[in-house]
Amino acid sequence: MKLKLLASIVLINYGITYCQQQITGIVKGLNGPIVNASIYNLNDNSTTITDKDGQFSINATQGQRIRVSYVGKKNFTFKVTQFIRPLEIVLVDDEVYLDEVVLSKQKKRSSEKQKAREKKKIFGAFGKRRVSGIAPSDVLTQNEIRRFPPDIIALVQSMPGVRVLGNGGSARVVLRRPTSFGALRNAVIPVAWDIDGLVVRDIPTWIDVQLIEKLVLLKNLTQLNPYGTLGAGGVIIINTKNYVDPDSGLKAKITDKEKFDQPTVAFETVQTGSPKYISEYNKMTGNFERAYLEYENQRKTYGHLLDFYITSFDHFSKNFPDDFKPLAILNGIANTFPDNVEALRAMAYKLDEIGYFEASKDIYKNIATMAPTIQSVRDLAKAEARLNNLKLSENLYNGIIFKMHNIEQNATLKQLLKYERNLSALKLSNEDEAYTFVYEDQETNDIEILVEWNNQDAQFDLHFVNQDGYFHTWNHTISENAERINNEKVYGYSSERFFIDQLTDSWEINLSYKGNETLFPTYFKLTIRDSKSGEEKIKVYRLAAKNLSQKLAKINATGQLRFL
Repeated sequence: MKLKLLASIVLINYGITYCQQQITGIVKGLNGPIVNASIYNLNDNSTTITDKDGQFSINATQGQRIRVSYVGKKNFTFKVTQFIRPLEIVLVDDEVYLDEVVLSKQKKRSSEKQKAREKKKIFGAFGKRRVSGIAPSDVLTQNEIRRFPPDIIALVQSMPGVRVLGNGGSARVVLRRPTSFGALRNAVIPVAWDIDGLVVRDIPTWIDVQLIEKLVLLKNLTQLNPYGTLGAGGVIIINTKNYVDPDSGLKAKITDKEKFDQPTVAFETVQTGSPKYISEYNKMTGNFERAYLEYENQRKTYGHLLDFYITSFDHFSKNFPDDFKPLAILNGIANTFPDNVEALRAMAYKLDEIGYFEASKDIYKNIATMAPTIQSVRDLAKAEARLNNLKLSENLYNGIIFKMHNIEQNATLKQLLKYERNLSALKLSNEDEAYTFVYEDQETNDIEILVEWNNQDAQFDLHFVNQDGYFHTWNHTISENAERINNEKVYGYSSERFFIDQLTDSWEINLSYKGNETLFPTYFKLTIRDSKSGEEKIKVYRLAAKNLSQKLAKINATGQLRFL
C-alpha cells in the first residue's frame, strides 16, 4: 500500500485546481542577507520585500512565476511547483560592460538561417531528423494545429491512416495497418508517443495542444527501428515550445584553451588524521568481536555524528570483510537521523556503493515519502529500475517529468530525467531481447558520469582533464553559477550528468571543494557507467579539505576505471 500512496505523490491529476500556498525563504548576497529585496508575483502583481534578516513570505499558486530582485543584483525568477520548500536564494552582482557590446548583421543572418534549418527538423529520444524525409501528410505544423480544437485526440484523428479505439482513459491510437515486427506481426498495437524526448505509451491528454509546434507520425521500419518493440505500432513525435536541445551543456567537452595547471593529489591521500575512535578500533586488529564491542562503546560518545557511522563502516568493511555485516552500523544512521534527508541520503549512497540496492531503495522511499522533491522521487525511480521494478519506476519518472514539463529552467535536469526514464521504458519493453539504448548526443563508446551530493549547500568545482592536460570545468559555486544553485534549492535536486565521448584519451576527474554554509558534512557520490557495456561503478567521497584539487578517478583510453 505504501508504494501506491507514494506514486500518488508524484503522478499528476491534470484536472485539479491548484490552491494558493505560502512561499517563504531568505534572500542573500555573497556577504549575507539582503534587506528590502523585492519579491514580485508576475501573475497577480502582488509584492513584498525582505525584512531586516533577509526573510520573506508571499502567497502564490502553483504555476505562477516569482521574481526576486535588488538594485545592482541579477534578478532570479522561478515558477511555483508542488516541490517548493523554504528557499535560500543568493543574488550576485549584475555586471554590465556596455563598451564590449558589438552588433554584427552577418551573425544575425547566420543565426536566422540556423533557426530556419532547425524548424525543418524534429527532435526525439533518438536524435534529430529532417522533416523532409517524412511524407507531408504525416506532419502537422503549428499553423495547421491551430485550426483544430485544443484536444490531442481530435488532432491525431485528422491525420490519414490514424484511428482511435475506445473512449476516455482506455482510448488508444492505432495505425490502419498491421505491424510487421517479428513475433508481433499482424497484431494491432497502439502507437507510442515521443514528447520532446520523453517516450510514453498512453495518449498524453495532459499536454497543452497550444504548446505544440510540430507533430510527426513515424510509420516505416527505418524510422521506427531505434525504438525497438516500443515503437512496434508506430510513433508520434511531438515537439513543444518548451523543448530544450540536448546538445546544450550535457557533454564534458574541452572548451578551455589553457592547460590544467593546478597541483592535484589523490583523494585518499588527503583524508588524514584518524578520529580517536578509529585509533581504538585499531587496537583490536584481527579480533572482530572485540572491535565491534568497542564500536558500541564509542557510539555512546560519538553516536550523534553522521561521520562516526560512515567512518566506522569504512573501517570495518576494510578490516573485517568476512565477519562484518554493513547494516549493523549503517542502520545507526536511520535510527539517529530518522528525519534528516541529508543523513539518510548519505546512508543510501554508501549502500549503493557496496551493492545493497534493496536496502538503499528502502531509504530512498523513506526520503521521497518524507520530502517528495524532484531529486528524492528521481532517486527512488532509479532505485526501482535497478531492481527491475520497471513499471513502478516508469510511473515515478513520468510523474516528475510531467510536472516539470512547463518549467523553462533546468534544461540539463530535464534531459537527465528523460534519459533515465527512457532507459527504464526500453528495458521494460525489451525484457526478453538484447537491446542497446543510445542517447541522441551519445556515442556508443561514451562514458557517462553522474555526480550527486547529499548537501544542497555544497560548493565545488569539477575538472575533467585529458592526458594532454586540456580540461573542461563545471563550476558549482555561488560566485560562478548562482542561478543554477538557486534553481536546485527551489526545485529540489542535487545532481548533474556528463559524457566523455570518443574515448581515445585517458581522463582524470578532479574536484576542488569550497565548503558549504552548514555544519553538516557533504558526501559526494560518483557513478561512472560504460554506455556500451552497461557496466556501472559507484564511489562515495566525504568532502572535507577545501580549495585543493583532488583526484577522484581516472579512466584510461580502453575504458578501464580506477578510483583514487
